[in-house]
Amino acid sequence: MMAIAAAGRSNMGLPVMMQYDPETQRTSLLFEDGNKETVTDKPQVFLDHLCIQYGSTRKGREDAYRALTGFHCKAPVLLSERLNTIYFPTTSPSNPDCVWLDASRLISVHTKNQISSLVLFSSGLKIEVGVDVRVIRNQVKRCEIFLSSLYQKR
Repeated sequence: MMAIAAAGRSNMGLPVMMQYDPETQRTSLLFEDGNKETVTDKPQVFLDHLCIQYGSTRKGREDAYRALTGFHCKAPVLLSERLNTIYFPTTSPSNPDCVWLDASRLISVHTKNQISSLVLFSSGLKIEVGVDVRVIRNQVKRCEIFLSSLYQKR
C-alpha cells in the first residue's frame, strides 16, 4: 500500500485515529507516539474545528471529494493540502463503530481475523480496527484517487 504523506512536512500534532464512544460520549484521539486524549466532540465536530483551522469547512471538503470522484459514501476529509492530511471513516460516520484514520500516515494494513485488521502507521504504531482489511484498503484507494484528481485540476 502506498503512503500518501507529503515529504518533509509534519502533521505530528494531529491524531492518527479518532473513535467515538457512545457510553462515555467522548471521542478518543490516538497519536502516532501512542499517546491518547479524549474530547467531548464527536469526530465529525472535531474535524469541523480542524478544517476551520486549516481554512475550510468539513462540508466543503466532503462536497469537493464527491464532485471530483463521483463517490458519495464514506467521504474522506482532506484537512490540509500542504500536508496531504486526509482522514477517512471506516464505516458510515453515523455508525457508532466508525473509526476515522489518517491515510497520510497509514503505511500498511493486514488481516488480523475475519472481523478486524491491524493498521501500521509511519511511526511504527500498530492498532487493531474492527473492520475487514478490504474496507481500509478501499478507503485509502479512494483517498489516493481524490488527491490525484485534485492535483490534476491545477
